[in-house]
Amino acid sequence: PLNGINMSNVLFENVSAGSYGGVIYFNCNGHNYDMNINNLVLTNVTVRNVSSGESGGFIFVNGHLINPVFDNVTVINSSTKADGGALYIVNNCMNPVFNNASFINTSATKGAGAIYFGGTLTNFTYDNLSFINTSAKGGNGGGAIYFASAINNLTFDGKATFINTSATGSGGALYFGSNVADFNVNNINL
Repeated sequence: PLNGINMSNVLFENVSAGSYGGVIYFNCNGHNYDMNINNLVLTNVTVRNVSSGESGGFIFVNGHLINPVFDNVTVINSSTKADGGALYIVNNCMNPVFNNASFINTSATKGAGAIYFGGTLTNFTYDNLSFINTSAKGGNGGGAIYFASAINNLTFDGKATFINTSATGSGGALYFGSNVADFNVNNINL
């Protein structure tokens, strides 16, 4: 496993990849989905003008992402020619925390204008999460977030804002593709 990856006070600008993960790429060595990425912490990170030829305009994760924290993270002008305009997490994601995170002008040619969760998502928490001008231009949907699989304990209870989010397919802001358990919504602006 990868443990304790911390990035703070970082600027990523004008970065691109022809394949997956415009800036950061985590792969679990082919199709061995047992790799854990523990405690990925991004603090005071700004991302501008990044892109990928495949999924994950900013970050691509092919593995189990456990306890990731996105604190004061701003992603502006991030795009992909596939899914996940900013973040693409293809396997399980446990206990993700988003504090003061903004996704502005992010887009995907397929689905998930900002964030794609492809595996089971557990205990999603946030405070002050914004999606502004995010779009999914293909038929997959999810103008801001695409939840492809099972979700356990999803509560929109901190401040969340969705402004001018759109999808050519379904779910102009949020797309739920599978089972959802314990879903609650409070204090959300659409």
